Amino acid sequence: AMKKLLHGGFSMLTDFGGRISEKQKIWIQGESSDAEQKRKEIIQKIRKGLIEIEGAVLIGRHCQIDDGVKIANSCIDNYTKIGKGAVIENSAVLDRVIIGEKAEIRDSIIGRHATVNSSSRKPTRITAVSVIADDVVIEEGCSLTATKIYPHQRIRGEFENQILMTT
Repeated sequence: AMKKLLHGGFSMLTDFGGRISEKQKIWIQGESSDAEQKRKEIIQKIRKGLIEIEGAVLIGRHCQIDDGVKIANSCIDNYTKIGKGAVIENSAVLDRVIIGEKAEIRDSIIGRHATVNSSSRKPTRITAVSVIADDVVIEEGCSLTATKIYPHQRIRGEFENQILMTT
């Protein structure tokens, strides 16, 4: 549904506001002076090629996106921070998420207030329709494939086709 929405599949929703170009399906929201400044910084980075955007992308208010980030066909919600060299494809990242450098998030959902620790030395991968609930901390170097994580947990290690609940 998110991809359909971003590609104009719902006729009753013509625009979210913040579209940066009629030729591209890229929206970067921002109405307050601080949000508008962050919006301008992101647009500048896109134009300079410091951030790579593919397909339809919605970036919420007050986001911070470091250089070398690639975002494709995804929604990034308000107050999210994305570290250098991270890749986010076909995913939804909700409010106030922190994503470390070199993290890879594909075909997944990251809940509110989650932290995805990652580094160039120990990158974290979240793929294959993994769903991370609110207020989860993923330690650097984790690999989550088709894994569901319930809220308020700290996760480390490799998991595939698992459901991780609090104990």
